[in-house]
Amino acid sequence: MFNNLYKLYRNASTKTPLEDFNTECFAGLLNHYPEILAALVSFLKLPEDSYNVETQNYFPLSADPNCFVDLILTSDNCICFIEVKVNSSEGYKQLQRYEDVLKSINKKEKHLRYITKWSEPKINEFINFSQHRWYEIGYILQENFSENSLVKDYLTFLKTHNMAQQKEITTETVIALKNFYQAYSTAMLHFENGIEAMKISFPLCTTDDYRKEHQQAYKQVVEGARIAHYIPHLFFNDQNHNSEILVSLNIGSVCYQVQVWLNINHQYADILMNKAKEQGDFDVVLKDENGLMINCNKTLYQFIEVEKSDLAIKEWFKLSLSKIKMLIESLPELDWEDKLLSND
Repeated sequence: MFNNLYKLYRNASTKTPLEDFNTECFAGLLNHYPEILAALVSFLKLPEDSYNVETQNYFPLSADPNCFVDLILTSDNCICFIEVKVNSSEGYKQLQRYEDVLKSINKKEKHLRYITKWSEPKINEFINFSQHRWYEIGYILQENFSENSLVKDYLTFLKTHNMAQQKEITTETVIALKNFYQAYSTAMLHFENGIEAMKISFPLCTTDDYRKEHQQAYKQVVEGARIAHYIPHLFFNDQNHNSEILVSLNIGSVCYQVQVWLNINHQYADILMNKAKEQGDFDVVLKDENGLMINCNKTLYQFIEVEKSDLAIKEWFKLSLSKIKMLIESLPELDWEDKLLSND
């Protein structure tokens, strides 16, 4: 049921609200089954009490008009903010903003929790703070409520989105690990061709080099995220709202990507989105709650048994970056950094 509902959302929407959808599903279980809510309260080490469950509550902050908290547990004496992440990471000072709100609330106990799909360690500098992973939630549900048909369906949903990973070592796990380095090295060889193509396309730009943080790159690989090489600050007036061009190797979706990204509040987001749609040769032109993404994607599956695949991948990166360059040059009225417009 949950997977079918999510598929319906995905087909009917210009964006795929996985985090919001998952939050609402989980909150529904908590509201319908007090025993599951009690198990969560115990797991999060909150005071035993009778809690109300709410989602997407708005808490105005003078410095941030978009302060919505994903999941809130409230009792007479306690309030707990829970920030939920699936495939994304923490927004700019998001947890700090939530803590600022908590400080202003008149409750005896105030707690902040962070639940993510992938590991994203935070320095424990917040009040009554702890962080957890979705596979831990899945384990609690599996061990204690697996006979509940709705829980069983929700667990299927979590497993589909790799949020309730298997913890046991299997033969398949060992074989995959044995072949990991060779697969990683091959994928990185072609990714480096993409970096070279970016430098040729934008020769005057300074890029961030993933090799400066090689261990972090490996960490991103095993956590299913992406390794990216990017050009930041595309405009002269980018101090407040980020923008970037990047090439990336996306591990979870097994694809290469070339992308322009602008913060949701960037002054040029709508202009660039409309021009990209008009240009009509990008795989994705999408503006969601975080920002504008304009990208070209190519899965590694599409290069299986392609003759001279290394040349084909090089050509794909080159072609995709030329589309980005064409987009930039079609909007000369914007205050692009000069380095983006030069071919010297």
